[in-house]
Amino acid sequence: METLEQLQHATSAIAQEKLHTGDVVAITEHGIAGRAIAQGEVISDIGFVTHDAEPGEAIAILKQGLLDGFSGLIAGANYFLDPYMPGHITTIVPTFRDECIVYVGKAMSDTQLLVDIHRPIRL
Repeated sequence: METLEQLQHATSAIAQEKLHTGDVVAITEHGIAGRAIAQGEVISDIGFVTHDAEPGEAIAILKQGLLDGFSGLIAGANYFLDPYMPGHITTIVPTFRDECIVYVGKAMSDTQLLVDIHRPIRL
């Protein structure tokens, strides 16, 4: 269940595919959310799924605030949208042409990410 703080910094959408807590999704203008990737077109509306969902289910998407439910994060590390694995995050800053640098937050512990999504920069 989402906290009040999460709900204040969240939006809702419909899952395009099976999604898991912590997946990064791009939201279309029609309110459909699918796993995001930092390649190709610049993605302007992204966020983190706050609970598991099946295709067609309504989901809450966190755009700012603390999200728990990860495993293996490096406390204190900055995280970016991954350019190769849709829906994933990485500590490696994208550097190749047609990739986008999308800062998504900082790990507060191995399970918590302080979500703070910045505007994408296309390379």
